[in-house]
Amino acid sequence: MEMHKTIGVVIENEGKFLLLKRAQNQSDAGKWAIPGGHLEERETPNIAAIREMQEEVGGVEDLEEVGMPFVHDVDSPRKGPHQHICHLFRATKSNEPVVETREADDWAWFKPDEIVRLELADWTKKVLKDLKIIK
Repeated sequence: MEMHKTIGVVIENEGKFLLLKRAQNQSDAGKWAIPGGHLEERETPNIAAIREMQEEVGGVEDLEEVGMPFVHDVDSPRKGPHQHICHLFRATKSNEPVVETREADDWAWFKPDEIVRLELADWTKKVLKDLKIIK
């Protein structure tokens, strides 16, 4: 199966976490997920995380890679079934406006007890549980 290199970033501000609602043209359409994206050719995971966070949310502070990359299955409307090897980061962000993207229909800051009531992308749920943000 084809493997794509990706990054995901858990962004926190004052006990709340930023999630994006996946657009209808994306995998996991209508589900909430942490922001992220694909590495471009010859791009390191750290550079990709900086670029993607600038594009998707207007930048972040205190970006730090956490843990080992993990693999998850994806069924994309555009690319079909494939897998992602995802490098995970944590960051902070002030409550400045989030940049609109074609990949998200909505965004919001959520407390952990609010996150558990959302329809999350499976891989985001795994990440948030592994980081002990949700149970």
